[in-house]
Order: sequence, then C-alpha cells, then structure tokens
Amino acid sequence: MIGLLLFLLAIGLSAFSSGTETAFSTASRIRAYSRLREGGRRASLTVGFLEHPSRFLTTTLIGTNVGVVLASALTEEYARGSGYAWLSPVLVTALAFFLLVFSEMFPKHLLLLSRDRVVDGLSVPLMVLRVLLLPVIILTEAICSLIVGRKSTPRLFESKSEILGLLSGTSEEAGRLAERVLRLDSETADSIMRPLDRFPSTTAGAPRKSIMSKSMESEFPFLLVRDRDGVTLRGFVDNRTAAGSAETLEDEGIQGFPYFDGSSDLMTVVSDLSRTGAPAGMVIGSDGQPAGIVILDDIVDLLLGKSGGEGVKPSEPMHSVAWPEGKAVLL
Repeated sequence: MIGLLLFLLAIGLSAFSSGTETAFSTASRIRAYSRLREGGRRASLTVGFLEHPSRFLTTTLIGTNVGVVLASALTEEYARGSGYAWLSPVLVTALAFFLLVFSEMFPKHLLLLSRDRVVDGLSVPLMVLRVLLLPVIILTEAICSLIVGRKSTPRLFESKSEILGLLSGTSEEAGRLAERVLRLDSETADSIMRPLDRFPSTTAGAPRKSIMSKSMESEFPFLLVRDRDGVTLRGFVDNRTAAGSAETLEDEGIQGFPYFDGSSDLMTVVSDLSRTGAPAGMVIGSDGQPAGIVILDDIVDLLLGKSGGEGVKPSEPMHSVAWPEGKAVLL
C-alpha cells in the first residue's frame, strides 16, 4: 500500500514539474506584471519566478527527475518481488510509455493552453516544492555555477518590445514618456539632425562684438565656428560663454563637437552629449563629411511629444541688439 502511494506521488511529482516548467516558460511576463500591479495575491510569486527563470527551471527539472527515478525504482522493486524475470523489462517499458504520455506530453499540452490562467495558482505549490528540494537545488546550482560561470543579471522583461507592450496598456503620462524614452533606442541621429546651413556661424578670429550680436539673435544655444577661410568647420562657441571670451575668438574659445554616424541611436547620442556637456553633436555622412547636426534640445522635444528636428519652427528673436559705445544694449 505504501509502495503504491509512493508510486502515485512520484507520477504526480513528475507530471506537476513537467507541466509547470512549460507554463512558466511560456507565460506572458506582461500579464503577470499587470496582475501584480492590480494587487494579485499570488502574482508576486509568479513575477519572482519569471524574473529569475533559473529558480523554476532548476526546481521543475529536479522534480521531474526525482519523480521518474522514484517511479522506476518502485516498479523495478515490484517486478523483482514477483519472482518473474520477464516482468521487469515489460513493466519498465510500459512505465516509460506511461510517463511519456501522462507525465510529459499531457501536462505540457494542458498547461500550455491555460498557462496565463493557472500560472499564479501553480506558483504556491512550486515554491513549496522548491523549499522541500532546497538542499538538492543549492548543490545543483553550485555545480552549474562552477561549470558555466556566474549567473546573469535577473530581469523580468527580455526585450524592449515586451516593455513597450506593457506601457502601451497604460494611459498615464509617465507611461507615455517612458515609452518615448525606450523608442530613442530605435531612432537614429540622421532622422532628427538639422542641415548645417540652418545654423548661424562665425569665423575664428571674429571680434567678440560680432559673436555676441549673432548669439543674441540666434535661436540656438551656440554658433558654428569656421576657419578663417569661412569654409572649414572648426567647432562651436557656446552663447553663454561668448560674453566672457577674449576680444577675438581664438582656439581656446572654440569647442569641438562629438561626432556620430548617421545610424547612431539617440540613446547613444544623449549619453555622449551628457558625458561631454556639448549641446549638440556632428553627424557624419556616408562620404565621411559632416552631414548635419543633432541637437540635445530636439531630442528633449521628441521625448516631450513635440515635433523636434526639422519640424521645429524657428523662434523669432525676442530682442534686437545695438552697440552704443561698444556695449551691448537690448532694444
């Protein structure tokens, strides 16, 4: 009687572990996280397993193998006790077929079809099983770590598309902003850059008065600086520091642009601009020559849902500048 109960327990353990592995492997992370945000009592366990896949994979794989080995051992013991030598291979073969159908194929197919409905309910017995098998799990994970190296950083979502799918289901402004931030990874520099002729420029050696006048009238926070020939691009001068510069614009007052390929994603552009403190970056075309300039303000406008880039209408200067007695005066 005890042997029969152990046999049924082994079959149940194998079937549960096999089906649960399929359910958690195919369950929607987005739906699980949505249930957690809605206050689902068991969703926190589900999200924990999905965020650390090794937890449910190790538990279910050990559970499946323990069940199969225990059922096989009990079957072999029963066959030997019967006194019939031919019974052992027959029962073991029948058991292998039985386990394949009822402990593998059937639970896997059943829970695959209902994975998102049952995964929260499976999380509690899965956690109980993990606690019961904890010594074996710890030993197994330690051996695996020695073989394959350190564990990867846990994460609930495996791709940007999964996160966008979650954010698209919310109407909060924070969700829409987060979605636009994620989309910076797919937008490229050449899609938002402005052509060079749109920017006011000055030349190396230009007097401070001329630079200040152009700065005050410009819609941009900087002026392009060209060489004395008026053609070769040297860099830029920041409007905020132009007032404190020398009487003429020399090399020490000219700052260089960060350079980007046209295919550079805007996330990389923002990162490099923030690191260098530059208000804009130079976009290099396929011919290796400057093709345009990407401005940090345009990327911010894109984040805020404005048009950005070429869609931004140039603002009219608020003031004109006069220079009585060599001093700038706003009119």
